[in-house]
Amino acid sequence: AGAIVLDGRDIAEYRTRSLRKRITPMTQETFLFRATLAENIAFGDPGADRDRIEAAARLAGAHQFINELPEGYETLVGEGGATLSGGQRQLVSLARAALRDTPVMIFDEPASGLDVYTEGAAREALRTLRRDRTLIIITHHLSFVDLADHIIVLAEGQVVQSGAVDEVLRDGG
Repeated sequence: AGAIVLDGRDIAEYRTRSLRKRITPMTQETFLFRATLAENIAFGDPGADRDRIEAAARLAGAHQFINELPEGYETLVGEGGATLSGGQRQLVSLARAALRDTPVMIFDEPASGLDVYTEGAAREALRTLRRDRTLIIITHHLSFVDLADHIIVLAEGQVVQSGAVDEVLRDGG
């Protein structure tokens, strides 16, 4: 029983298309298109200009590695992102999500396949993104716990703990 409410309105009242415009999912398995890095980031908002694309890449921690490539933002990415490392693909996907700038963002294992440096960049991006929006972070990594206002702990599909970070950690969560 209950309802999921977005902007004071039950999501059941939204048209599917309208609801999708308010939510950005970022799955554990990132997918990039055979296109330039700029075009892959702009997929989050096809009308975005270069300044917004670069700002999103900076926020996501992707700007530096992109600028180090010979063709920068015009570098062609192989299908599925095959020409990039897993961490680079993740940061480009994070830039895409940042550019989309929706009130709700859902991140499934945002640190999946990331090295320590890249995970730090992803954490900082999520710290910035959480301002003025709702982030739902699905993770096994406790390194993201400080980003949470509320934690729900699941075990075998059941909620076993729920509450403020300090409360859940104090209770052995």
